[in-house]
Amino acid sequence: MFSRPIATRIDAAGPFYPAEAYHRDYLTLHLDAPYIATYDIPKVRSLQKLLPENRQDTPVTVGKPASGS
Repeated sequence: MFSRPIATRIDAAGPFYPAEAYHRDYLTLHLDAPYIATYDIPKVRSLQKLLPENRQDTPVTVGKPASGS
């Protein structure tokens, strides 16, 4: 079907940079944001149906990062 094989390269992870404060816990803080309501909430609900044993009543949040982050 394709003229050449399809390949995926796997590289070592680079440095980790924490998100800016306004991005942390965005879903829980902005449930009414159009993107969250349209795309993310349906995905979360689908995952809850698919993997009910992994469901938690309280969301995991980041809040303020540990000092030095």
